[in-house]
Amino acid sequence: MGRLELPVLFVAARDDFPAFEMADELYRAAENAESRELLILDGALHADMLLRPDAPTKLHVEQEILAFLQAL
Repeated sequence: MGRLELPVLFVAARDDFPAFEMADELYRAAENAESRELLILDGALHADMLLRPDAPTKLHVEQEILAFLQAL
């Protein structure tokens, strides 16, 4: 991660261990990235579950991903 220079967005749910801790570690390690963002959400959903149609996080995650991509 330390050599990563591309923009990167990490997304994790606070109660999804160890994914939450790994996202935080990866974010800190990506210090050379052109830009980096860490989105921490409430709950315990994991990975694609954050974007399922019935997930309470779906709209927020979609908006953050689109905003991240539009900023590139």
